[in-house]
This record gives sequence, C-alpha cells and structure tokens, in this order.
Amino acid sequence: MITWRYRLLLPALVAVLLTLPRSAATYPLYLLASLLLVDLGRLRRATLVVLVGGLVWFALAFYLQGPGVSVTALGLEVALVLPTLLFLAGAPVRLTAAQATQVVRLLNVLVAGFSFYHLLTLGFPLRLPYRDYLPDEYFGAYGVGGAQLVTLIGFFGLVAEQLSDRPGRGARLLALINFLLPSYIVGIVAGVAGLSLLVRRRPLLLAAGVLVIALPLAYALLRLDLVNTTLASEFGAHPKRLAFDTVLALYREQPATLLRGAGLGQFSSVPALWGSALLPSGHGVPTLPGLFASDYHYDYLGALLAVNEQDAFALSSSLNKPYNSYSTLLAEWGLVATLGFLVLLGRRFYQLRARLGPYSAVLFVTVMILYGGELWHDDLWLGFLLLGATGFRRAGHSPPAATARFAPVAPGLAGGSADRIGQKPPGGSTL
Repeated sequence: MITWRYRLLLPALVAVLLTLPRSAATYPLYLLASLLLVDLGRLRRATLVVLVGGLVWFALAFYLQGPGVSVTALGLEVALVLPTLLFLAGAPVRLTAAQATQVVRLLNVLVAGFSFYHLLTLGFPLRLPYRDYLPDEYFGAYGVGGAQLVTLIGFFGLVAEQLSDRPGRGARLLALINFLLPSYIVGIVAGVAGLSLLVRRRPLLLAAGVLVIALPLAYALLRLDLVNTTLASEFGAHPKRLAFDTVLALYREQPATLLRGAGLGQFSSVPALWGSALLPSGHGVPTLPGLFASDYHYDYLGALLAVNEQDAFALSSSLNKPYNSYSTLLAEWGLVATLGFLVLLGRRFYQLRARLGPYSAVLFVTVMILYGGELWHDDLWLGFLLLGATGFRRAGHSPPAATARFAPVAPGLAGGSADRIGQKPPGGSTL
C-alpha cells in the first residue's frame, strides 16, 4: 500500500531529479526519474515481451554490423530511448491522477524559478527578453538549449491543468509562461497544432490563443527571416530534405540497413552526435571509453555537419539540422522497426483516449510534429512526460471496472496507466 508519505515524496523526488542542471553526472538521474514512475509489481507479460523483444532486436542488429561501430553509443542510446519504449509498451505507472498532475506542476514551478533567476542575472526586469536579449535565455537550470525542454514542460503543464479535477489558475498561467516565453518555435507550433484540435469544441479557445501567441508568433516570423541558409545554399536543398536524402543514400549503398538499420547510436541519434568530432560537445556530455561516432555517421552525415566548421551558426536552428527523429529512426532502426515503432505509438495514444479524451489526440499530434523537427524519440524529458501523462485522467471521468478488467489489450499496449480498480485518487492538491 502506498503511504501518505510516499504519495507526497514521489512527485517531489522525480520533479527535482528531472530539473537538475545538465551534466555527465545528472543524465543517469534523469533516467532514474522515469524508472521511479514504473510500478514493477503491475508489469504485464505483454509489456515485458515488447521491451525484451525490442532489446533483443537492437542487440542482434548491432551484432550484424561490420567494424567501425560503437558499443558504448549503443548502450547510451538504449538508456536514452528506454522511457519512450516503456511508454510504448504500456508500462504501468505508480501515479494517481492527482500525483501525475502534481508532478507536472512541480516541474513547471522549478523550471520557472530557475529561469527567472537566470533572467535576474541578466538584468530582469529592467532588461527584458525579446528586447535586450534572446528569449531562449529562459532555460531553467539546463543551460544553453534548455529553452526547448522548458517549452515542453510548459505544454504538458497546460494539458495537465485542462484534465485536472481541480485546475489551478496560477499553475495554468505558469505553464503558459513556460510554454511561450522561451520561444522554441518548433515546440510552440507543435503544441498549438495539437491544441487546435479542440477549437471545434471550444471556439473561444481560438480567439484567446491568437491573442496569447501574438508576441511569440511575431518573433517566430522574424526569426524565420533570419534563419541561417549556409547548409541549404551549400547543398541546394532544405536541411530536412537532406536528412532523408542521407537515409536513401544509406539504403542504396548498404541494402542490409533497410531491414536492420545501422544500429542504435550509430547514425544521427544523440550518442552519435555526442561522439562526433564534427560538432562541439555541450551540457557536460559523458566522456566514456568507446564513445565515438561510427563510420556510418561520418560517411553519410560528415559532409553536411562539416559546414559547422566554416560557419558556427549553420546548424544552430532546429530548422537547419539535417536530421530529425524520423530520419534517425529510419537510419538506425531500419524501415521495418521504424514502422513498428510508429504503429505502436499510434495505438498507445489511441488506447489512452479512455483516460484523456480528446487530449490523447492533442498529445499525439504534438509529438508527431516534434519528431519532425529534431531528435525527440530518444529524449529523456519527453519520455518521462509521456509516461507521466498516462496517469492523467479527464475531470469527472472514471474508467468502468468491467472495461478495465475484461477489455482486450493489444500486445505492448497494456493499460499500465489505469488506476487500480476501485481505488479513488486523492484530491488534487495544488502548490
């Protein structure tokens, strides 16, 4: 039985772990935060089949590779993608609906506190973002590039408040600030596109949304005019098209990769970029023995990434990165496994309709757009937030006991997020 102390401790613990400054020492703690959410006592056989089957497939595909690949990169990528795999496999979480909401509220409070503290060091409120410095200085404790994570946490905060039995106005405002102020354009576009699915149900949401995003939208349009075009000019195509051109070249020249991929961590995933000599390392990434970018990385992405050496800002924008989650999945997992991943992802969100209602589609659309912008499938923060979101529940909605006990469950999609039958979650306390 979960004691009252545990109910209070778990949300605080995982929120603190996930908001620590990025460094080599804290990355394992981010993964630990996701693992703490999983209720091992309620793991289903179908969940274990998906997880073990996936890991065996990844190991076999890696074993079949030739020389020039990194075992360390494989291990790192497995760790980074594990929270997302747990979500896909329907791993049960130990969060009630109230706890799931509380976790996201705590995350928003912590990242906002760190962000405003950093702005104070820049002269806020006398010196303001958008006017005196870039809004992506609002980055929590994560450092440069952390604005993307703050935007993501803010978006999930908005969804949590919409679903909560006791939504908090202050919590919603704070989530909105975290969502919009960092001005992570791809994230804002993805979130607004997802939330736009609700416009038909709530037409006033459209008018309010237009007013709220006016400033970030104007800034986004300005940024689009100033986006670096070095890569596109050098290779005659948009970087996102180049991302898939490299995958096609890989399939054409190495036909076996169409089935088994180039191996996890070996092409354009996070470990491959960490180990690449063509990109500067950041956030105190781990220096581990055997971590290097594979021959696949240099042979197919080397010429594109080398542009960064002649123009340090050539790859600074999300739009200019010649890779994203889709191209990376196709290259590293192969076509068959990528299709399986996307099918499981769609089925998982479809299953969550019973708990989240239309917000399941909101999250699905948002994630699909994020995957097209940058690397998010192996992001520890997004994986954690998706796992935590399986604990959300529509206000006033309680899944029927009969459905929870007897409804057929697709393999890998076991309803791990459902509350125990007959268990009433505690009232949603706010901060």
